[in-house]
Amino acid sequence: MYGIVLAGITYILDKVKIPKKVASLILIILLLFFMVLTGFTPSCVRACIMAIMAKIAGLSHRKSNILNNLCFVLLLTLIYNPYNITHISVLLSYGGVMRNISIFPNNQGSFR
Repeated sequence: MYGIVLAGITYILDKVKIPKKVASLILIILLLFFMVLTGFTPSCVRACIMAIMAKIAGLSHRKSNILNNLCFVLLLTLIYNPYNITHISVLLSYGGVMRNISIFPNNQGSFR
């Protein structure tokens, strides 16, 4: 779902002919607003913060390592609320991403 929202907003910003840096900043602000709308659910926080980190890496012309991003976001989530580790949404969300990383290891740093 978050990927669809991200792709839709990116498509609209491309069609309006907004410069890439400004479009990335607008996208980051909209993702933060989306997290607020969903009530900061752990799976939404993971998806949105990882997308924000990938956008920031793209703005700074660096590669984004998905495994490092995933571990950092998990750390932030657990610092915010350590009891999130018992939520099934956290286990399934992070476990699913870890499974995808293990199945497709060559795509770890290709997100920009």
